[in-house]
Amino acid sequence: MDAGEKEQCFKLIEQAANIGQVAEHCHLLGVLRSGYYAYLKRKKNDRDAKVKQLIRTVYKTLQRKVPLLAITMIVACQLNERNDNELVLQKFAKALVKQKDMTGLVVHSDQGFQYTSHAYHDMLRLALKSACLAGAIA
Repeated sequence: MDAGEKEQCFKLIEQAANIGQVAEHCHLLGVLRSGYYAYLKRKKNDRDAKVKQLIRTVYKTLQRKVPLLAITMIVACQLNERNDNELVLQKFAKALVKQKDMTGLVVHSDQGFQYTSHAYHDMLRLALKSACLAGAIA
């Protein structure tokens, strides 16, 4: 049984859990109880799943309605309980690893204090220098 099939079994067990014993349902579907409880824990820990799905839905809708939209892909998105310098710097580090060529890269920000910090501007300068050097070598 692959991971997708197991997840479907766990969803069935979750729906039927109020009707009977979890152990019996797991036995009938051929999955381990520990796997079921791990599934519940993973599901509970993905607090941002709805937000991530909403972002994907809005993005896909915009692409369908405005096919020539300048945004071709989201390079990095970082969600956290705190909006601080570390969050912004991690997001950019993630983006720079994924998107080596920064040509045409557009940054959307809420223009908070993090974007005026010395650490943010130092990171931008370093990224631009490395992009210029890479362009000169190529």
